[in-house]
Amino acid sequence: MKSKVISVIIVNWNGKEHLEECLHSLSKQTIKDFEIILVDNGPTDVSANFVEGRYPYVRIVRLEENEGFCGGNNIGLQHATGEFVALLNNDTRVNPHWLAELLKEMTRDPKIGICDSCMVNYFKPEFLDTAGDGYDICGVGFKIGNRLQVSEYQNKREVFGACCRSCIVQAFHD
Repeated sequence: MKSKVISVIIVNWNGKEHLEECLHSLSKQTIKDFEIILVDNGPTDVSANFVEGRYPYVRIVRLEENEGFCGGNNIGLQHATGEFVALLNNDTRVNPHWLAELLKEMTRDPKIGICDSCMVNYFKPEFLDTAGDGYDICGVGFKIGNRLQVSEYQNKREVFGACCRSCIVQAFHD
C-alpha cells in the first residue's frame, strides 16, 4: 500500500449521528493525498457498518473494548501510513482547506512539530471555540481566542499545546 501524505484519525464511540457530516466535509478537502482511519472504539451502535456502506475508502479499525480517546488515537497511529497525522473528533465539520492549510504550516519550518487549527463554535460559527492552548504566568491553561468573533481573530501564533480534536503532527514510523 502506497503511503499517503496525511493520515486522518477519527476516534468514534457510538457517534453514528456525527459521522456523515464529518466524513462528507473531509471528502471536500482541496488536497486528496490523505487516508482516513476510523477507530470504532468498543461501540454498541452501528457506526462501523454505516461507514463501511457509505464511505468504503475509510479504513475501519474495530475495537472490542472502549480504549478511551487517547487509547483509540494510539491504536489509530499504529495503522497510519502518512508522513503526517491529523487527529479529528467525530463531531466536527472541517473547512475544505483544513488539511491543506495545516500541511502548509507544518512544512513551512522544520522546527514546527505540531499545528492546531482554529475551531469555531459548532452552533454559533461566527465565534471561536479555540485557536490552541495557552497558559498564563501562573501556569493556568486556557483556550486561546475563546468566544472571540472569527472575523476579529486573524492571528497565527505559537501555542503551548494543540487541542487534539483538530491538530496535525509529524509522524514517526518504525
